[in-house]
Amino acid sequence: YHPNVYALLVGSLLRWFIAQINHGRVARAAWFFHEDATFVFAGDSSWSGRRQGREEIAEWLDRF
Repeated sequence: YHPNVYALLVGSLLRWFIAQINHGRVARAAWFFHEDATFVFAGDSSWSGRRQGREEIAEWLDRF
């Protein structure tokens, strides 16, 4: 792959993902994750922790 094509594809996917969250379409954004995905947000805040599965990740995203 040409680096510019890769950057374009990744950038497009990230913009789509963020737009879904910004417009309150968390379920559509959660589709981005595999149903058994593990999401880890490091730190000691209320945001930090380990989320297992698409549903838990969607709940975390909904906090935005």
